[in-house]
Amino acid sequence: MFSTPEFSLSSLQTVLCDGGYTGDDFANKIYELTGAKVQVAKRPELHTFAVIPKRWIVERSFGWLDKCRRL
Repeated sequence: MFSTPEFSLSSLQTVLCDGGYTGDDFANKIYELTGAKVQVAKRPELHTFAVIPKRWIVERSFGWLDKCRRL
């Protein structure tokens, strides 16, 4: 009745992720599955305010997912 849409991740170049996803195992598996590189947006060690490039994209995405409780 319903068909599953086919999609491809061939145009995916970089995966932005939170600091919890560091490690070679994760990066290697993502590269193996999609061919994309993993870029980790880490917070600085000191708890002072600093603008981190592309960190807001990761935080925004988690905010969107938190609103969808059924995920």
